[in-house]
Amino acid sequence: MNSLFGTMKGWATEFRGLEIQNLNAAGIQQIIFLGQFMIQPAFLKECLRVWDPENHVFAFPEGEICPLPEEFTVLGGWRTTQEPVVPDFVSNWTRKYREYLNLSRDEARTIVDGGKVDLLALVHKFRRANDPDIPIIYRRRAFGLILLHLYCFEGAIEIPSYRGQARLIRVVEQMENGVNPAWIILAETIKSLDAQKANPNAVFMGSTRLLQVWLSERLGLIDPPLKPEDYHVRSLTNRRRRYDSSKDPIIAKYAD
Repeated sequence: MNSLFGTMKGWATEFRGLEIQNLNAAGIQQIIFLGQFMIQPAFLKECLRVWDPENHVFAFPEGEICPLPEEFTVLGGWRTTQEPVVPDFVSNWTRKYREYLNLSRDEARTIVDGGKVDLLALVHKFRRANDPDIPIIYRRRAFGLILLHLYCFEGAIEIPSYRGQARLIRVVEQMENGVNPAWIILAETIKSLDAQKANPNAVFMGSTRLLQVWLSERLGLIDPPLKPEDYHVRSLTNRRRRYDSSKDPIIAKYAD
């Protein structure tokens, strides 16, 4: 997984000018900043201990809290006025990828197998800076699809094959049309919390990064933004963290 993370970070630096503007307009630029926020497994594990799967809340002694779609929206840098992504079904994913990413029949059959998509094959095909044979729009779409897997639907990636969920291309497509992905990301995150409460080894299909950012904010484990408009993931790189759960047991007080 680390190799794919490194590859995507390198790819992100290759976009220039209009490409960056288009990434931002499609709601993809914001997702890049999630990669700068390091996951603290010990912190999330302690928070999972107080998760109430019946009421879908974190039952801390100080009170119950649960992330709202509006909070995930603002943290992710999307707009609350956007309509939410609507899950749907596509009968032929190979055709969908061929049309949406301008792939040949052979390329689509190699990259898409049933409901799975080969993420490394997408990188190999589309990470070609300034290649006139690959229009910017298709490079952006492939880039956004892989980012969604890495930072928003983490459990959708199979290791070590690096195959993802073909259905996530519809999320990218809707985002490109100005639709908000926060609702479906939150839904998968809450479902994953319920699943891991019952079975700690269950796959986490949602976004551990957005969840940790939200928890850090709500529990006061990170300095608050100086201005309300700075309440988003991007500002975290400039705001002091008040804990390191790998060394500091501060969150343990919430466990009992």
